[in-house]
Amino acid sequence: MIHFFVSVNEGQKNIISQQIIKVAEDAYIFGKIYEATTEGIFSNQDVKVYVGKGDGKWNYLKEGLYDEISLMSKLGLKYIRFIVQTKEPDDPPQLIQPAEQTAFDIMMEHARQPYFPTTKREDTQRDVLYNDIIALLKKKQKGGWSENQKNFAKTFVDRLVALLWYIDPHHNTLAARSLNVSDTFKELNLYQCDKYYNNFYFTGHHKKKSLEKEKLEHLAQSLELSIGQP
Repeated sequence: MIHFFVSVNEGQKNIISQQIIKVAEDAYIFGKIYEATTEGIFSNQDVKVYVGKGDGKWNYLKEGLYDEISLMSKLGLKYIRFIVQTKEPDDPPQLIQPAEQTAFDIMMEHARQPYFPTTKREDTQRDVLYNDIIALLKKKQKGGWSENQKNFAKTFVDRLVALLWYIDPHHNTLAARSLNVSDTFKELNLYQCDKYYNNFYFTGHHKKKSLEKEKLEHLAQSLELSIGQP
């Protein structure tokens, strides 16, 4: 159960004073809180919704009763005020300052936007691979992750980069064993140009290591664990 401080006004007049309302986890929109508070006495038409932190500053929700309650936890808010509009609406209540409303709107939009890890400065070829993977994920996975999945998203991308970087010089070896790289990853920028990311493997003066089964299995299992996380 989640707890909020809720009050209801009709125009400028308070008709239900502030009270603590317990909200079930399946109540995902503000309309459910409004119905629980008013017990069906008032219509749910022409109802405006404001939220705040209890400091006297209120922020208007454009989507009103249909907005998602999850934004309260994302933005650290606990106070809700419903304002039932009269038949001849008064001037909008002086609850917010324009600049604060604009800032709040931006925060809300940011909370709803899909999340992808930020790209890196390309100091190494591995950084180039990382950034190309982010670009590919944005193309293929337009929904992205949510804000509360940041750590999971970063871990997933890091492990995917580690695996693709390891097998990058060994595509021919894998193909000889009928283990071809997925067509999805063949869309990465350098692969479309028949190039490799790990150029140092071919040009550096060092012993060229072959693919190790144990290491490959470890990287694959690590990635699989990331995919299985919520």
